[in-house]
Amino acid sequence: MKRPRGVFRQQAKEARDRLGRGDECAKEDVTAVRTMATYFQARPTKEEEEFYAKVTTLLIHGVENPLAHILDRAYMDGLNAMERERYVLNLSARVKDCIKRWERAS
Repeated sequence: MKRPRGVFRQQAKEARDRLGRGDECAKEDVTAVRTMATYFQARPTKEEEEFYAKVTTLLIHGVENPLAHILDRAYMDGLNAMERERYVLNLSARVKDCIKRWERAS
């Protein structure tokens, strides 16, 4: 069961506040919240890793616009205008995330 990240942050903040006041149980709470956050943290799927590999390959080769190279034109031709826009926006968000991840790794 996944919980919103805000819940973990709120619990961690409350535990840190209690720790600052000298509450000994807060040490255990902070550790438990960090453990839960690590456990529930989303791990990339195989599909996401393959997509990341495509984007990084394009970036390494100096491609200015990786989105243009990743778009599936045949698939887009079968979509109406709204679906096409949604497809491009979702794909561009995924590419942007991959670029951020690649910049952090470099």
